[in-house]
Amino acid sequence: MYSKGTEIVDYIKAQGHRVISPIWPGEMEFHFLCLHHIDFSDALGFETYQATPVLRLVREDSIRDEAHLDEIIAARYFDYRYMDNEVASLRGMLDEYKTPSGGGCFGPLTIASGILGAERMLRLAARDAGFVKKLVDYITSFMVELAVREREAGGKFFWIAEPLASLLSPKRFWDLSGRYLEKIFEAAGVPGFLHVCGQTINHTEMMVETGAQVLSIDYMTDLGKCLDIVPDNIVIMGNVSPILLAEGTRDEVRENCLSILDAARGHDNFIMSTGCSMIPDTPPENMQEMFDTTLGYLTLQT
Repeated sequence: MYSKGTEIVDYIKAQGHRVISPIWPGEMEFHFLCLHHIDFSDALGFETYQATPVLRLVREDSIRDEAHLDEIIAARYFDYRYMDNEVASLRGMLDEYKTPSGGGCFGPLTIASGILGAERMLRLAARDAGFVKKLVDYITSFMVELAVREREAGGKFFWIAEPLASLLSPKRFWDLSGRYLEKIFEAAGVPGFLHVCGQTINHTEMMVETGAQVLSIDYMTDLGKCLDIVPDNIVIMGNVSPILLAEGTRDEVRENCLSILDAARGHDNFIMSTGCSMIPDTPPENMQEMFDTTLGYLTLQT
């Protein structure tokens, strides 16, 4: 039985089989919410628009300069209906699923990048990091509120997706994201899950320093090396290629899954998952192959 004080590694060891939890709308061991970065920007009062039928963006130059940022911080506007809806959704998940459910959101650097624009954010990170830190710290303060509310609602863990972190050096990642993620996970008071897209092997130690108990890694990161880096109580979650699942054959999916399971052999601190969110219209038979191969792996070895 999972409780708030349970470490994730102890929970997955107690299951008696390799835990499978893809990032998709189907069967999962860990069900989670992730308040979208554009929704968070809306809640902060920034104007957004529909750039394409599927893409929403924050209006360009929503923060003109540091004086304007100071005005925004002083006003401290937030539309708490977004938090209220997330907490209500979490309560619904807790009622629906028997396995652990948790709240979550996109990370503060990702939201800051959406507000500033990725190119501007990266330029500022190199030339005026203090400006980016001020914005990230402001965003973090609301995420702390969300994490606390979702823990109080019964959330068993807190998920953060910080996809842009791998664009920065490990040191800059820590300065502009990692230290703020640490604040959020500490305030959450429940185990933290951290997902970062891209090649993150050089960021692994800093990701551990955030206090997250589970690191969700992308398919391009070497799973075996990652497991060698982290301590035994930190769980690695990943990292079947979503592209292969969407476009490959069942045989190719099986081979990808077997290579991952071989790399994780002998490690209890591993959750079989996708390397990122599942691509829409992924063939269901490929997802089924991921489950079948994983559950049949021990039989294959005997």
